[in-house]
Amino acid sequence: MSASNEASRNHYGAHQRLTEQDTGRKNTWTLPKLLLELGLPWSLKSTASRAELLGILVKSSLHFGIHVFWTFYIGPHLLRPYKGTIYTTLDERCIEWIRDIELIIARGRHREYLRRCAEIVGGTGQPYSTMIDEVTVAHRRIARQVHLLWDPYAVPAFLKLSDPELRRALNGHLPDDSQLWPQDEIVNMQPQLFRELNTTYLSNANFTEGFKLFLSACVVSVFTPFVSHYLTASMLADIGWANMERSHRYDKCLDALEFMMPLAKWQIEHDTQGGKKNTWRMLRLAVLSFNDLHRVYGSAFKTLFSAVMERVSSNAHNMSMSCSMMDRAYAYVQIDTSAGFFDSFLKVSSRAVHDFKKLMRKPEPTTLHAPGISSIYEYRILVAREIIVPNFLTTPPLFDERRPMSLHAAVVGAVICRQITILARFVFYYGVDFLHDPMTPVYHDLRSLVNDLGRYEAMANANGFLPDQTRCETRNLMVDGWAARLASSIPRVSEAEAAGAETEQAPERQTYCGIPVDQLFFLASCFTHCGATGRSLKVQAGSDLVNFEHCRKLHDIEEKEQLKVVPRLTASHVNPKKLEKMNVRLATQLFSRSVAVGLKFYREQQKPGFEGTEGTESFTRRMNDLFDALNAKCPAEGTRKNSPQLKVQKVCLRA
Repeated sequence: MSASNEASRNHYGAHQRLTEQDTGRKNTWTLPKLLLELGLPWSLKSTASRAELLGILVKSSLHFGIHVFWTFYIGPHLLRPYKGTIYTTLDERCIEWIRDIELIIARGRHREYLRRCAEIVGGTGQPYSTMIDEVTVAHRRIARQVHLLWDPYAVPAFLKLSDPELRRALNGHLPDDSQLWPQDEIVNMQPQLFRELNTTYLSNANFTEGFKLFLSACVVSVFTPFVSHYLTASMLADIGWANMERSHRYDKCLDALEFMMPLAKWQIEHDTQGGKKNTWRMLRLAVLSFNDLHRVYGSAFKTLFSAVMERVSSNAHNMSMSCSMMDRAYAYVQIDTSAGFFDSFLKVSSRAVHDFKKLMRKPEPTTLHAPGISSIYEYRILVAREIIVPNFLTTPPLFDERRPMSLHAAVVGAVICRQITILARFVFYYGVDFLHDPMTPVYHDLRSLVNDLGRYEAMANANGFLPDQTRCETRNLMVDGWAARLASSIPRVSEAEAAGAETEQAPERQTYCGIPVDQLFFLASCFTHCGATGRSLKVQAGSDLVNFEHCRKLHDIEEKEQLKVVPRLTASHVNPKKLEKMNVRLATQLFSRSVAVGLKFYREQQKPGFEGTEGTESFTRRMNDLFDALNAKCPAEGTRKNSPQLKVQKVCLRA
């Protein structure tokens, strides 16, 4: 191993050791200083202009490298790779923060939480009531905009810098040889969301002061795991995740470390596990499966997509970045192990963005994987033509060459095919300027493909799969459908058939755990989506909201009552631990008629926190009916053509 490679290991390892240290007073003192330097006088309300707010957002990104809410990243230009540019988008970490605050608000704990945040910075003895009210109102409005308009694969747009306030904010943190002019442009990755935020919270005097306080709360909350054990533990308790403080803080520190050094973690994992061929092979098979569609749609399909697909590579997080290139990118990292993680994080982040700003006019290959922007999938797909595959999918113990190709196609191939489909969507619908031209000749040449896409969307709308779907949800459904089609075809690619002939023709490989290999793909593909919503506890059902917090609120109020409406509801139902999460009995008891009756009872009694529980009540009744319809002790009780159970199942599928 080279000395430079050893240096990269040391950089990452030293930061990783810092994540295991206790956060001390130094980190707590650093946070107020950071807020003051950003121009966020938390928790005092102050006037704010559009120019000032843009300056705060740009400074956080291009001076400190920490990215507050709306971010500005440096990376190679989409069309001119010899030149750098700026990408602006919503910081995806804020989406998680918005969700956490929504959970705290649903539990009625937000005032206490925001007061503790303010006391960490401004001290005790003050009411902070005005600040709490302003942040709560701003959070609800901004959360509504983000939920409606944020799209991880939105169509980007070039943003002209004819806006003098934005241009001045950017130029104030760029080198002299990289100054931007009115005719220059940056890439807006979320144009619709930025347009809404710009017309309201950046420009409307009625919202700017609240938005400034919102940004302060965002900074404090995002960096809470780095600066305060007390605040982190109390926040998790407010959400309902008590006793998870240590693991939560460790995970957040590792996320921040990977954010700063996006290739170092991969290099350590790669040196430990080794092996590149599995990812390469599955990517090649996925591309071959995609190219085989020219047999259906003709030579025009091959002409349009073949050149693009030949340039698609596996991501650098898996294999492509060499040690020498990585060390050139991170040679500037110097770590003071006597300081806390937060101090070290700020120092390295500001130094990193300082070095990458120098590459605006003449980017190097390592600029492609600049901190922050390289974690955005859409950027990697469009700019680097890189497909991102997690290491654990292509290495033991999950990956085993002796398993059928159907299993690998479902688990790994589906991940690759989805990203290939997203890239193909941009190639097909949009030009180099991200504009859609319905008169382009390619639509005439590929009329059969256009018709298939139209029929697919019409079928989804007619069958009511997503009765109140947004365009984003409709598109995601179509992308997943095409990805499943491509991935399911991988075992039939000639190269895949040749590679799997020896193992799959053996008698013991005709089934896998008793499942025929021709059925295995769909079962494994569905299994990989289980739990994909993470900590999301809300579902939109028609015009009503289904919120699991309503069940937790029901349990909380039942604990205080002597005469209980739902006597069988326990903590194991609303906060299951370990193996309890796999207990079907707890699930059937939670989604039961008695729980629905309890929600309705306390809502009609006008108990606090039970407003708007109609959607959760309706969903619970529907799940109770579905459990009853699917429950049978003997074949005679099974579902038949005209049985009432079948009607219940159809109603649930269409709901």
